[in-house]
Amino acid sequence: MTTQTLYNLCLTTHIIGFILFAGTTVVEFFVFQQFRRLVADPPIIRKTTLNTIARFPPLMGIGIVVTILAGVGMMAITKGVFGEQLWMKIKIVLVVLALLNGIFFRRLQVEKLDTLMENVEVRGSEKLTALTRNLSVYHYIQMLIFAAIITLSVFKLA
Repeated sequence: MTTQTLYNLCLTTHIIGFILFAGTTVVEFFVFQQFRRLVADPPIIRKTTLNTIARFPPLMGIGIVVTILAGVGMMAITKGVFGEQLWMKIKIVLVVLALLNGIFFRRLQVEKLDTLMENVEVRGSEKLTALTRNLSVYHYIQMLIFAAIITLSVFKLA
């Protein structure tokens, strides 16, 4: 197997991992928007929707791990030539921010939401409004980070 073929395999795997990570986040955003509309519905419907949302983080985790491992593989193959470029340094910082945003901010908000949803009557709750707003902000931030990563990767800006 040639070095170019190995690099292309790593790049393909890198893109697939990123699609899994970013795509799952976008799908979660739309499911979460549906949850916001279902808040007035019976508790079983809310719980089912939250259970669906709870299945997304492992997919995001797999996506980010695959992305990082394939990225490290590409860096090894190219002997780090891209790692010294400003666009790559910014991209790496953005990936870390997306990861930390999901691990710390999203997880905390979802845990609070799960606890709040144990209450049968949450309609009109200020806490629920704040949590759903926070999770929407999380999703918008993630999607902006993904757009910046794609832009940097395509144009190799900076």
